[in-house]
Amino acid sequence: MKRASQADNPHREQRSSYRPHAFVILAVAGVCAAALVLKAPYQADRAARLLIATDDDAARAAYFDQIAAAGERGRWGISRLLRAQRAEDRQFGVLAAQPLRSEWSRNALLEALLDRDPVVAETAAVALAARDLRAALPRLREMFQSRDPRAVRAACVALAVSSADISTAELSAWADQAGTPMQCAAIIDAAEGVGDRAAGRILLGFLDDDRVCIAPTRTERLARLVPLAALAPYGSLADAEPVREEKPPPTIAERAADALARITGFDIPFRSDFTESERHAARRVWERALANPPP
Repeated sequence: MKRASQADNPHREQRSSYRPHAFVILAVAGVCAAALVLKAPYQADRAARLLIATDDDAARAAYFDQIAAAGERGRWGISRLLRAQRAEDRQFGVLAAQPLRSEWSRNALLEALLDRDPVVAETAAVALAARDLRAALPRLREMFQSRDPRAVRAACVALAVSSADISTAELSAWADQAGTPMQCAAIIDAAEGVGDRAAGRILLGFLDDDRVCIAPTRTERLARLVPLAALAPYGSLADAEPVREEKPPPTIAERAADALARITGFDIPFRSDFTESERHAARRVWERALANPPP
């Protein structure tokens, strides 16, 4: 009976001999599919390595275009750039991450806010501000509440270059929580960067704080970074090193007064060693200017 069954189906043995070939075809197809999926990430990573290795501007621009064109699939290349030794290479990484809208890219930009180079850090702040910053606010609040001066300033920088509505509302809340001179100074610098009446009203709350803060003011940091102006069109607020000058460092109140003078246009003399009536008179001028802006 068994022999008869085999005789009735002469193609059975022949078909079974092809089965191993079917498995091979499926395996090859899987490898090809994986290669296609990984092609863009590998190419982006290779482009990043080549960009880092060359000093030719045209070649670097071409490699950057390859990484940017990969979009979300260019993460390997972007990550490599963000870890590079040269600040210019890390700035390329920030620029490549900016158009992406994933959580990964947002976290990458938040980490770049803490970059040791102030231009890279502010480029990351501008990149974050170009997208919806609301999703990053919880992380920025954590950074502001930390003890790391660079993190405190970086969080305020990100707010300063974002939309005014988000900036002033968040800065006002942060001002109520500011305890250290560094936090107060960062709020003042950010409010000056926003530059509107709402930000000016935040500054009024610091005019009675006579604690000294050795961190350089926003104007001092901008002056130090003039050679980098082409790379940082917004000016740098994230520089971390204190400026050593002969004159004593300003108090928090004096720092706020300088910012108010620039926002309102009323450069009223103000120092922490002034009498109470002199300080009150200056405050009243700024309060009126903020309440009644020029037409």
